[in-house]
Amino acid sequence: MKRIFITFTLSSLSVASIAQCAKNVIYNSGKADFIDSLGNIIHTKQGKITVTLSKKDFVLMHDGDEEDALRGTVKNLACEWKDAYKNGKPPFESELFEKSGEKNDAVVSIEGKEGNLLIMVRFKTKDMILKIIPGSYTEVKE
Repeated sequence: MKRIFITFTLSSLSVASIAQCAKNVIYNSGKADFIDSLGNIIHTKQGKITVTLSKKDFVLMHDGDEEDALRGTVKNLACEWKDAYKNGKPPFESELFEKSGEKNDAVVSIEGKEGNLLIMVRFKTKDMILKIIPGSYTEVKE
């Protein structure tokens, strides 16, 4: 009986964690660091940084300014949350577009480690990584 209970509990947790990838989430931060391939911070944007993620779309915005936003689609999402928003790493690919139309291919990872979140956007076409440490997040209904 104990074995059945443990198996059921673990299965339920796994399904609940995978279900997190189907939800819309807004992550909030106070800054975004632009990092070169050597790990040096080359630029920091202070202010309200929002990262919006849905099953299909990914949006990065600074201070709510549409002119300073990157928008893209979510491709090849690997839902790897062990404990949603606390431990795991659901990476995906995206073609991010600036308002000017400039396209940036990127690999995005949202990593949870011991309850701390980290968003990394690795640009394939630029020698740059965007690092965001969210202080909060909100699940949003569609």
